[in-house]
Amino acid sequence: MNIHMFTGLLFVAGAALASTSACTDQLEKYNSCLSAVDPNILKSHSLFDINKTCEILNGDDCIDFIKDVYTPSVNCSIKDENEKDSALSIVNLKIAYLKYCVTDDEGVICPLSEHLLESFSTNDNAKNNTEKKEEEDDGTFIVGEYNYLKTHAQEREFDDWNGAWKSFYPMITSGKLDDVFASLGDKGDTYKQMYTEGFKTNIVNLTFDKKDNNTITFKYDNGKEVKAEYKYSGYDILEWEKDVYGVFYKFERVDKKSKAPKYLRVCDEYLKTVEKNNVIFAWISDKSFEDAYDTKHWLGFAREEVSIKEIADVFIEEMGEEANDEKKEEDDGTFIVGEYNYLKTHAQEREFDDWNGAWKSFYPMITSGKLDDVFASLGDKGDTYKQMYTEGFKTDIVNLTFDKNDNNTITFKYDNGKEVKAEYKYSGYDILEWEKMFMEFSINSKELIKNPKHQNIFAFVMNTLERLKRIMLYCMD
Repeated sequence: MNIHMFTGLLFVAGAALASTSACTDQLEKYNSCLSAVDPNILKSHSLFDINKTCEILNGDDCIDFIKDVYTPSVNCSIKDENEKDSALSIVNLKIAYLKYCVTDDEGVICPLSEHLLESFSTNDNAKNNTEKKEEEDDGTFIVGEYNYLKTHAQEREFDDWNGAWKSFYPMITSGKLDDVFASLGDKGDTYKQMYTEGFKTNIVNLTFDKKDNNTITFKYDNGKEVKAEYKYSGYDILEWEKDVYGVFYKFERVDKKSKAPKYLRVCDEYLKTVEKNNVIFAWISDKSFEDAYDTKHWLGFAREEVSIKEIADVFIEEMGEEANDEKKEEDDGTFIVGEYNYLKTHAQEREFDDWNGAWKSFYPMITSGKLDDVFASLGDKGDTYKQMYTEGFKTDIVNLTFDKNDNNTITFKYDNGKEVKAEYKYSGYDILEWEKMFMEFSINSKELIKNPKHQNIFAFVMNTLERLKRIMLYCMD
């Protein structure tokens, strides 16, 4: 993922170089915000760093900065050599906020900005797959798909892993993930063998319990359980494979009489959201921490509450990436909605309630210029993408409202102020080819009142499935 977040962004240590009082006052006003943004992020190509910086910009340190973020002018002059760096610091930070961090009243990021980030990160990935990834001077490490500066690794709390975890190994040997491997075609058997050997263990469950003096319970496939208190012993950054690093957290058994493993390493797997670690890898040893590390054999666990389907989806995506994205359509077919690959058989009937609420059109956002900064950030490609999205999103419908409490009505509001409303019935779904090897999941509904208008709703599945954030709509009489 090659997202240049802050190209040329400069941070100043203070207002010492400012030659006017207006510039000095503005620097002092924004000082807490400028100081809170890590200068190391200048070289970052990481979506994780973008999200982290947006959290800072939307936090308490940047309240005064955000109040002025829509004001294009700054008090420091870019023409004044003594104020140039200060002016660039403020202007570029504003651009970064408008480009990546603007949200609506509910905290939802601009959908088109999110879509463009996803699109360009995909394009950048395709381009950069042929480029050699070199470690920066200060070093980088990768946990799953994220690049972090080594300096971002930090100490963790036992509570981060608190709860029950179940092993992947029984899921594989019992055949519960066979559909996943089958979806990979000729490579399915190879991957099944690799994961079977890699995850092989007689430990079926782990339970971290902070309330019981930070104990960890190991449950084996013969029903036996061993438990001991553990102390956190810091972390190591180790090379998993060439130029691929991971952060491995260490736990050492406190109770000398316990038969539980003496040393335990834990590494979090990548997540689309970093709010909670749903997958971990673990290594155990009674000899040393050095012995508790093996790149050919690892114990994989998911949180107890994570469903088999969710685990299957993660496996499909991860193995697809490992196979260099050589995704071939099987006899039963596959389709992609957004960034996920699902078996066609995973498509399911939906409820009207899934779309309940008010929706606003992208088209007025583009034509009014509210997204010009987004397109400008794309350089030479900006005009091309603006034209494509302007034509693609063109509509006189500015709002849709799905209302399950009003007999499943849908209200269409037009740019001339006119509104029309009707009751609709759900009419199933189709799986259609959007472009070559790119399938969409389309929901059909039909008006019950007056003319038989039809509409197809194409729902983009987002990185979190908790809430639908955007839809595409097609109407006809």
